[in-house]
Amino acid sequence: MFAHKIAAQMSIGKSVQVWMSEFITSPVTVGYLKPMILLPVAAINHLSPQQIEAILLHELSHIKRFDYLR
Repeated sequence: MFAHKIAAQMSIGKSVQVWMSEFITSPVTVGYLKPMILLPVAAINHLSPQQIEAILLHELSHIKRFDYLR
């Protein structure tokens, strides 16, 4: 919910999905047509809601700047 709200405020036109994965060790943004933010399950269990929001904001900024195209 937070990611969708902030993505709209940042004028990100694409729908951004947020998923958790046990196979990664750090947050990552993937996908061109359908951007997706992957968060490690282990990290989620040890972070506060404010820290998770900061991570999502950071990853959304990568999507906004089209960093995944470089």
